[in-house]
Amino acid sequence: MRILNTVLGDASGGRWQVVVDYANVLTEMSHEVLLVAASNKVTESTLLPKNVKIKTIRNSGHYDLFATFAARKLIKQWQPDLIIAHCSRSIALMKRASLGKITVVGVSHSNNVKRMAKADAFINISTHIASEINRLGGRGKPAFHIPNMFHGPDNTVYSPRKQHTPIKIGALGRFDPVKGFHTLLQAADLLQQRGYEFEIKLGGEGVQKEELQRLCQAGMLEDKVEFVGWISDVNAFFQSVDLVCIPALSDAFGLTPLDAAINSTPIVLSTAFGHLDMFEEHVSALYFEKGNHEKLADTLEYALNHPDILHKLSKKAFQRTLDEYNVDLFTQRLNTALSSLVADRSDSIRLI
Repeated sequence: MRILNTVLGDASGGRWQVVVDYANVLTEMSHEVLLVAASNKVTESTLLPKNVKIKTIRNSGHYDLFATFAARKLIKQWQPDLIIAHCSRSIALMKRASLGKITVVGVSHSNNVKRMAKADAFINISTHIASEINRLGGRGKPAFHIPNMFHGPDNTVYSPRKQHTPIKIGALGRFDPVKGFHTLLQAADLLQQRGYEFEIKLGGEGVQKEELQRLCQAGMLEDKVEFVGWISDVNAFFQSVDLVCIPALSDAFGLTPLDAAINSTPIVLSTAFGHLDMFEEHVSALYFEKGNHEKLADTLEYALNHPDILHKLSKKAFQRTLDEYNVDLFTQRLNTALSSLVADRSDSIRLI
């Protein structure tokens, strides 16, 4: 099958990684794939898929006529059998450009799915996204549940963490308010007031960096929090800490919890919707009420006082990630979805 794998809106961080994952997996499944991205999102340093052609289109929004014409020309030249669209802008442009003649499959990497429901079919990475798309008009269209996959080392085995003294807490992501790092630093202030010793390694960059640094200064946390910048080797980062905290206020189904778990690192998660799909509370992860720094401080305090519990949780999380979020199962789920969509398309053609 010839497949356009498109992302014409924001494609930073985890979303771009998943777009690349789709391109690589589809190619390994012997499909011919063309990755179509926004021209301002691909640079010399951008992670690129293996053996996949890339085409860039300039666009300025959902209703960009020039981008629509460019996409229509590309579709006419390339003659795809299917279009996978990883954002609402891609859905809008590809729906108009294909004139309704090619199935457009929407993959949402955000809980804000208001514009996603216009796709012809859906690949949902979480149960919350599935319910929201149904609520907003997608009910009755083909839909498939395909969570993201982890990116840990091949042939990995569980390796229990030997804790540092003081304990090292890791956090990783884009410095944006939605990621909730301010909640973590506020919780750290409370932990310090309670007399606990700890260190925090904060990986990433972004618009909120100065605010986070000010929070450290206000709480006198400068000697406890290290800003380590962008992380090129996330596996090494997770293996260098004793605990990973992911305090996001909203998360569709992020990669960070999976990649931390497959590196045998215990995880503390906010109750963001995507997190709740991943692991069971007090079975494979610890949870706290999203945005509530007092609850996070309580949860971290519990973690610091129960290293034996952390070991049990991390072992369960590792096994669940290995069993449920591996590339083979991802490939199998994607193949099932594509086979179903091809069958549905064939039936529609026969009916016409």
